[in-house]
Amino acid sequence: MQRINLYTSFLCTCSFILVCCRSISKLKCYTYFLYTYFKMITISRNYFLGSMQLLVALAGTVGNLLVILLIFWNPRLLKNNHYYLVLHLAICDLSILVFTSSEINNAFTGRSMINSPALCKLWWPTHTVFYNAGIFFMVLISIVRYQAVLKPLEPAVSRCKVKVLAVLVYVLSTICVLPYVLVLQFNYKSGCVEMWPMQLLNIFYTSALSAVQYFIPIVLLSIVYWRICIVLAKQNRKMKLLCGPLHQENLSPYQRFRQYRNVRTFFASLTVVTCFAVTALPSQIIYILSTSNVIEFPWYYFWFHVLNSFGVSAVNPFIYGTLDRKLLSSFTKRMRKVLHVALTSKVT
Repeated sequence: MQRINLYTSFLCTCSFILVCCRSISKLKCYTYFLYTYFKMITISRNYFLGSMQLLVALAGTVGNLLVILLIFWNPRLLKNNHYYLVLHLAICDLSILVFTSSEINNAFTGRSMINSPALCKLWWPTHTVFYNAGIFFMVLISIVRYQAVLKPLEPAVSRCKVKVLAVLVYVLSTICVLPYVLVLQFNYKSGCVEMWPMQLLNIFYTSALSAVQYFIPIVLLSIVYWRICIVLAKQNRKMKLLCGPLHQENLSPYQRFRQYRNVRTFFASLTVVTCFAVTALPSQIIYILSTSNVIEFPWYYFWFHVLNSFGVSAVNPFIYGTLDRKLLSSFTKRMRKVLHVALTSKVT
């Protein structure tokens, strides 16, 4: 009986061990399945986000290149201060989109293009320089429009002063990123990372940079365009009082053209500023909160980065091309010439 009891306990122990092994193997299978499932979701999500960023970059690159070429091909536009600043804005937007190629490559391949200390010190700081410069040029464009609407009879700002302002914009944008350049460090394990001596300095710099590249420009742009809107409304009321109910029929051709041009150019610039204000706000807030350790840096930030690239850099040329009459007419004339040359070459 004692032997039977020992034998029975041995069998029970072996069967318990087998059940445990099977359950462990099943648990391993389930764990591996979940790991594979979530890994596939992450890969598909990265591919989708990378595809979205690639489409935004391609569309913005084509649009900004067209704006740059149209202004260069038309000497009248190039002599105008407004379009000279729009040219610099398009150059900045194009450069921003070019530097997003690192994120697109990372989304598709999982590897970073920044693989050396020199690229670490140059890539993202240069991207930030053009980002800041584009915003500063938007402020300058609003000031030029403000002067053109409020003081139409006074001579425009000389081209020499506008060039000096453009140089100052790039210099100021470069000064803003110098602390960023100093703290960037590269190592082959973690890549290009920021190494701040104190977290308080990181919080202060991030907040100051957000103020310079977003919050202060938004306040200035809002004030300037609000003033322009008031002036245009007053001009419209004066024309109605002077000319009566049928004031549009009594206006001279020059007055009609000037009124139409001011409203259309104002609307184009205002649309660009509105897109910038709406699409750049989430990224700025996430940067400040994550740097201050209020929240962890979220995985969905890349969505807001794609939105930021779209609203700040990619959509601008299409807004100017659609709402700006001179750019639109210049584009249609150039396309007619291209089509005419293509058709005549086929005929011959």
